[in-house]
Amino acid sequence: MKKEYPYRFKTEEEFIKQYGVNYMFSSRDIGAFYWNSDMNKFFGKDYPYDINLEKVVRNEDEDEDEDIIIPDCDGWCISPDMLVKKIIVPNYKPKRFIKEI
Repeated sequence: MKKEYPYRFKTEEEFIKQYGVNYMFSSRDIGAFYWNSDMNKFFGKDYPYDINLEKVVRNEDEDEDEDIIIPDCDGWCISPDMLVKKIIVPNYKPKRFIKEI
C-alpha cells in the first residue's frame, strides 16, 4: 500500500495566488527561504515526511531571519509556507473481489 503523507508542496498556481508572480523573490513572505527554479519539480508533489505543522511554533520576530527548519527534500531547505495540508480521501476499495454464487 502506498504511504499517504499529510502535506504536499503548493502548486505554482497556489504560489502565484498567495505571493504574486514574483513568488521566487519574496523570501520574507515564504519564510526565510527562497523558492529556486530548480525546485519546480516539487510543485504539487507529496512532502515525504510525517510531520504536524499545526504543532510547530514559528518565530515571527521580523529582525530574525530564521524560520522553522523542517526535514529537507533532496537537500533543499523547506519552509512550512511552501506546504499545504492534503485532503486525504479514504479508499474503501476492497483488496479482492468476493463473488457470490
